[in-house]
Amino acid sequence: MIRTFDDFMATDLVKAPGNLADETIPATYLDLYGMQKIVFLVAWGALDADDTIDLQVVQATSSAGAGSKNITGAVVTQVVDTHDNKFLTIEVDGQALDVDGGFRYVALAVNIAGATAMVGCIFAMRYRGEEPVVKPAAYKEAVVVV
Repeated sequence: MIRTFDDFMATDLVKAPGNLADETIPATYLDLYGMQKIVFLVAWGALDADDTIDLQVVQATSSAGAGSKNITGAVVTQVVDTHDNKFLTIEVDGQALDVDGGFRYVALAVNIAGATAMVGCIFAMRYRGEEPVVKPAAYKEAVVVV
């Protein structure tokens, strides 16, 4: 049997493309059960001089966010106006979760300050069993938590 990309991946639209404003985007918790890793892909347009974006991957014991806490090292702070029209990824290995404590759900907490009409979107890609062979090279930043 030939295995396809979709056999190993689950892709989720966390925040649809559109205007992002001075806000905190509510966390959408995704189940990592049976998955090896998750990668959040965050893209945005032009930033003004006072705009900042802060991102933190969090874990929880339920899809409602029960007991939510940060995943150490899975953070990007102070994306600023010198990073216009870029994207970044935050990759987290499932072993970074507190599975003994019942944590199997993850989300990306996003705080946007100063922005008035910045276009952006957020995707999550969960994968199992196989490492990707090729990754795009046009990142602003890549954070990998093992």
